[in-house]
Amino acid sequence: MAHDLPRAFAPPTIELAPLAALIPELRVRLRLAADVTDDAMLRGLSEIAALKTGAERWRAAFNSELGRRLAARGTDLNTALNIILGIVPQPQR
Repeated sequence: MAHDLPRAFAPPTIELAPLAALIPELRVRLRLAADVTDDAMLRGLSEIAALKTGAERWRAAFNSELGRRLAARGTDLNTALNIILGIVPQPQR
């Protein structure tokens, strides 16, 4: 017997097309080469976009493949993650 969760507890629906449209801008702003694939970026962006709080979104960005690549490259992660979080929309609930 399935129960409907209250809307507040239901996972948000993430539209991938708007997130994919952000990839070229993020590549330019973060000076990313093709070593980070569009698919990896889209996975990370969709994980970030699904989360509600700033702390959760920051952790998701930090732990994403994109975040790991930026860290390995020696990028200023505070600035880079703030760029990412500033461009990824909040979830619609």
